[in-house]
Amino acid sequence: MALQEFKQRLAKKGLTPESFFRTVDTHYRKTVTVDAFKKHLANFNLQLSRGQISRLILILDEDMEGNITL
Repeated sequence: MALQEFKQRLAKKGLTPESFFRTVDTHYRKTVTVDAFKKHLANFNLQLSRGQISRLILILDEDMEGNITL
């Protein structure tokens, strides 16, 4: 549900999850920290609740090491 909401809110801004990731991954490493990801979520003003962001991070940070990969 959190992932679907994330996708919908990005779509309203003309972005896909991949294009959003690429804006966060400024060094083209195909990985970003959870903190950088959260910071960009705030910068894009997607209006996700803390709970939605937490669930989204749980989905995207599969190995729970604090990094999200493309």
